Amino acid sequence: MIVSLNEVEMTALKAARGAGYSWGLAEEAGKAVRWLAEREERDFGWLAPLLAILQAPPASLHCPIARGAALADDPETALPAGMTELGVIHAPGLLLPFVAAAARTLREPLLLVCHGLRFRTTPDEDAFECRGWHALAQPAAVAITRGGPMPLLRQLRRKDGGVSTSVEFWRFLDPYVVRTYVPESDTSRLTGAGAGLNDND
Repeated sequence: MIVSLNEVEMTALKAARGAGYSWGLAEEAGKAVRWLAEREERDFGWLAPLLAILQAPPASLHCPIARGAALADDPETALPAGMTELGVIHAPGLLLPFVAAAARTLREPLLLVCHGLRFRTTPDEDAFECRGWHALAQPAAVAITRGGPMPLLRQLRRKDGGVSTSVEFWRFLDPYVVRTYVPESDTSRLTGAGAGLNDND
């Protein structure tokens, strides 16, 4: 099945919220997953990292969304000159959107190294090593380098249209998404759509 990038973002947001993330971090998760989906090619994916964060404790020191949001909010403090070791991060592929945002703020290139893979981002472009990104759904140690010589890597292209996924995966997200729904009550029936409390059909 083909889903739009908006569907990817909103479904990831709701699933993250259903998994226990605050609304603010769930919004960050939705944006990060969309960022990956926009740039998906070969085995650089968004499905496995999303599944990984839904099954891991949210907002911990190992959470890529909480750590990434803090990094992007204040990169000057979070990333001093040289190499910064972040330790082990769950689904470290989800750090990439936040590293890209930090590079735009700093107006200088950054290099993320994980599992021996390298992702370089500048204020205007992204680049990566082209194989093995599926491994970034697994917990791994992450280091980010600011300043110094940067490798020449393959440019990461963006998608314009929807992305392909399976019906089975989309259904797997349903239990997380439904946790965000408001429980039905007399008040919700009276203030929402439909016949209210007097449904004669």
